[in-house]
Amino acid sequence: MLRDIFSWQTSVYSIAFLVFKI
Repeated sequence: MLRDIFSWQTSVYSIAFLVFKI
């Protein structure tokens, strides 16, 4: 369960980082 949440958070962070970079 924790790993699933971690993966989801990592994906959100990656998308947010891309959006912030642009």
